[in-house]
Amino acid sequence: MYYHFDIISLMVFLAGSVVLVFKRKEAALRSGGFIGMYILTFAYLLIALTLTSIWHARTGEAILSAFYEMDVLHFGVSYLMPPFMLLYFVDLCSMRLGKKGIALIFVPSLIAFFAFIALNVFGNVHWAFSYASGQYERGPLFWLGYAIWAVYFIAALAIVFRHRALLGRNAVNAYFLFAVFEGVLQIYALGLADFYPHGIAFSLGLVFLIIVPLLLDSGYDQLTGLMNRDGFLRVARDRIGNEPADTYQIIAINIHQFRDINNRFGRDVGDTVLVRVGERLKQSFPSEAVIARFSADQFFVCTPNCDPSALPASIPIRELVSNLPITYSVFLYSGICPVEDATEDISVLCDRAAFALDYVKGGYGQSYSYFNSELQDRMTMQSYVVHEMRNAITNGNFVIYLQPIYNLQEKRVVSAEALVRWVDDRYGIIPP
Repeated sequence: MYYHFDIISLMVFLAGSVVLVFKRKEAALRSGGFIGMYILTFAYLLIALTLTSIWHARTGEAILSAFYEMDVLHFGVSYLMPPFMLLYFVDLCSMRLGKKGIALIFVPSLIAFFAFIALNVFGNVHWAFSYASGQYERGPLFWLGYAIWAVYFIAALAIVFRHRALLGRNAVNAYFLFAVFEGVLQIYALGLADFYPHGIAFSLGLVFLIIVPLLLDSGYDQLTGLMNRDGFLRVARDRIGNEPADTYQIIAINIHQFRDINNRFGRDVGDTVLVRVGERLKQSFPSEAVIARFSADQFFVCTPNCDPSALPASIPIRELVSNLPITYSVFLYSGICPVEDATEDISVLCDRAAFALDYVKGGYGQSYSYFNSELQDRMTMQSYVVHEMRNAITNGNFVIYLQPIYNLQEKRVVSAEALVRWVDDRYGIIPP
């Protein structure tokens, strides 16, 4: 009777192992939820195999007692899987719940598990097992296991729907397709006398272990666990579009001379610095903020208006990498673009924030700069020069000017310095 449980748990454990091997750099796999599900599937497999062995050697009261105790553990693992599944989605969507919030995730499942044990001791109202036939007999509260899974599954789907902009259309469609499949399976299982929620629980585990890490590459940065550019643009657009104007800002953040860190300390230390800086940024901004790493050491934040002087500007590298006993500071520069029009393209706002960052980067007087009308004029001119230079060369708009060089001793012009100037119909002489 336990062979189908053995096969399911073995499939889930092997699926988790395959994902860990081939997607080991995926930040989502470092979440407590994934690790918990993976360990529970391994425990489930061991328990199922033990139960099968006991069942084939069912002689004597000691064996029957051991069978009952292992069966309780069997159900217990099933009750612990749902909160870890929900925690995985919480981590996946970068939700910050705190210790109390995480503890609350486990409360319903633990209450249900202990209630299940208590109820079974006093009258087998949840389930009873017939050693003669090797079948379970349902009690009046057999639906408790289904109900717990349904509550957590609905909560996970609510998180998916709330963060659909981050997860992407393909992932969201896949989740809801599996939701329909599992709903039909649950209803079908309720009508069968020998079909229990264990297989459903771990088929869900199989889905989450395999599907989730493979579908979410487009929205997350594998190294830091932050969003990547695609995820940031989707979520920031959704976040800003629901708020009044002038309440949000886009911030571009860059590590000063990050290449020097890689060259001096190695790529592994550089990767560690990026991860730790991402964690510092999450601590520095409110929970509503959307934080992403676009590439290399380029971070972007979409956040409610905040005081830029509170942003981290200098961090001793020893606080980021504990095994480096040296004096070296990581400097962060920021470019800030206020969101004055919620309908503007997010990528354009990011470009403006990056332009403000380039204006202040490398300086030692100030670590941040706002994108303002002066920088807007500079950005417009820069864009004009880049796009019109080829036409200016073709049209002969570059003119040579000779700047005389005067010899004071001879009191006469002895030579000239040739200067090339762009004479534009729109802006006149464009300086170099």
